[in-house]
Amino acid sequence: VSQAERSVSLAQHSLIKEMGLMDFRPLKAKGDFSVKTEKDKPDIAGLANINPSVRKIVSQREAADYDIKSAKLDNSPKIYGQLSANRTGTQWPPQNSELSAGLQMSFNLFEGGKSYYEVSKSHAAYNQLTADEKSTRGTIMLNLEQKWNTLENNMTLVSVQSKFLKAAEER
Repeated sequence: VSQAERSVSLAQHSLIKEMGLMDFRPLKAKGDFSVKTEKDKPDIAGLANINPSVRKIVSQREAADYDIKSAKLDNSPKIYGQLSANRTGTQWPPQNSELSAGLQMSFNLFEGGKSYYEVSKSHAAYNQLTADEKSTRGTIMLNLEQKWNTLENNMTLVSVQSKFLKAAEER
């Protein structure tokens, strides 16, 4: 009995902590207790996909993919164009017209392989995040599967204990 009372007190403290309350006060449940049995196993993979940890790592991996594309584009030549039209003169409206056009192209030749290594670095970060995503998704799916099995086991245990209670009451 003492052990059960300590367990109840510990469970009450845990519940108060999870509820975000600051001070301890004894909690008691009111009403009937009935167990709703779930027969269909939930979609573990679907639940894992909407898990915040998985969604975070997926968005980080997608950002790393864009970093790879950006690093590759930084290697390519850059072409700039400009066009201007001017009118000059001492009277209004100006009489002299000037048109100019320009084209500029730049290419990084002498960077000592910096751009190549930037692409390699981006690929490495992408590969790391892909592995992290796989690991996180696997961990979440395993945890969900374990929680489902624990729930099923406990529901079966409640059913068996209920039968024992009814048998004891009849005796």
